[in-house]
Amino acid sequence: MMGRGKKLLIGMLGIAPKPMVWPFAKKYIAGETLDDAVRVTRELNAEGCRATLDVLGEDIRVEAEAHEYVEKYLTAIERIRAEGLDANVSIKPTAMGLRFSRELTLTCVRRILERARDHGMTVRIDMEDSPVTAITL
Repeated sequence: MMGRGKKLLIGMLGIAPKPMVWPFAKKYIAGETLDDAVRVTRELNAEGCRATLDVLGEDIRVEAEAHEYVEKYLTAIERIRAEGLDANVSIKPTAMGLRFSRELTLTCVRRILERARDHGMTVRIDMEDSPVTAITL
C-alpha cells in the first residue's frame, strides 16, 4: 500500500516541469524520443542485455489520445524490427482508455498485439495502480 506522501509526490511529478523531474527520472528512462530509446537499447544489446520499450503516459482522457498511443507503439515495434534490436514493448492499459472504455482498450491492445505477433515480439502489460488491477487481470 502506498503512503499519502508517496502518492502526493507521484501526483506532483505528473504536473511538475520536466527540468525538475528529469534528474530523478533519467536513471530509469532512456530519453524523450524513440531515437533515444533505440540508441540506449543498442547499447544495452551490446552489453548482452535485452530491453523493454514503453511509451510513457497513462490515464488518457479522450479516445483520440488512445489512438495516438497505439500509433506510437506500432512505430516503436516497427523500429525495433528495422534496427534488429533485442527488445520488446510494454503497454499501460490506462493509456489505451481503460478507465473509461473497456471496448476501446481491447481494440487498442489487439492492434499492438497483432503487430508484435507479426514480428515475433513479446508484449508486456504493465500492472498499474490498485484501482485498475482487477479490470487489468
